[in-house]
Parts: sequence; structure tokens; C-alpha cells
Amino acid sequence: MTQSQGRRPNDLVIPPRAEQIGDVPETEVARRAYELYEQRGGADGHDVDDWLLAERELGLAGRSTAA
Repeated sequence: MTQSQGRRPNDLVIPPRAEQIGDVPETEVARRAYELYEQRGGADGHDVDDWLLAERELGLAGRSTAA
């Protein structure tokens, strides 16, 4: 990724259309995952861990999101 294509550190990446994961909007999972990222001091490389932990915290662990 070049500098001109880079994201700002505080950008929250949300898919173009918000989907439901169980009873929780995907945007809520993304928001919680970003909070976890910030709590770690913004260290990159743990996005999947943050997402899975956010799902667990929101009671979504073990639910399939595949259609």
C-alpha cells in the first residue's frame, strides 16, 4: 500500500453494506474490534484476533456467518 493509498490510523473500516451477524449488526462488531485495537495502542497485525474477540464478547462465538 502506498502512502497515498494508506488509511489514517483512526479510520474504521466498515463493509459497504452493513450485514447482520446473528442478532448483532456487523457495524457493532467492527466498532468493538476497533476499540480493542485502540486499547492495544493501535498495534497492527491483530485484526482477526480483535474481530473474533469482539464476536465472543457480543455473544456471537460459534455462530456461522456463511450463507
